[in-house]
Amino acid sequence: MYVYDMQVSMSDPLFLFDDVLISAIQEAIQIANASFSAVRYNRTIEYVKKIDERSLHLRMSSRDPVNATRSLSSLSRALVRNEREKGSVLLDGHIQNGCVFSTKLMEESTSHISALPDSEIVQEIISIFFGQAELNNREKRVARETAEKIRTLVIAYANKKKEI
Repeated sequence: MYVYDMQVSMSDPLFLFDDVLISAIQEAIQIANASFSAVRYNRTIEYVKKIDERSLHLRMSSRDPVNATRSLSSLSRALVRNEREKGSVLLDGHIQNGCVFSTKLMEESTSHISALPDSEIVQEIISIFFGQAELNNREKRVARETAEKIRTLVIAYANKKKEI
């Protein structure tokens, strides 16, 4: 698992984080975390704390390495779309050069997975066999090698099962 701690401010430096804006961002985080790509790639965004009136501490977790500062685009889209759907003018005049946030990576860390529940193992196997279209060449190679190992294990299991 890759974990990215980010200092996030609004692209408009005059736009300060008040309770209304923080609440809107927390709502958008829930929407972004429930999106298809977030679920598919096991990415989550978490509100950690307000650093000061101009910046927040957000944490992103991802199964795969990502460019964390660019991966907040799902949060930006969720925030803009949600505020428009509510008829809110909260962001009016505060989106600069098409950007909602300005982000600085504070810390990046990785942890190796030592256990997964069965449901996540099945999800990973499905992505290994059927989710290679969106992978880069290195990831495709790893997926193909892993798929071959899985095939070998399943064939051995099927043969042993027939012997019983």
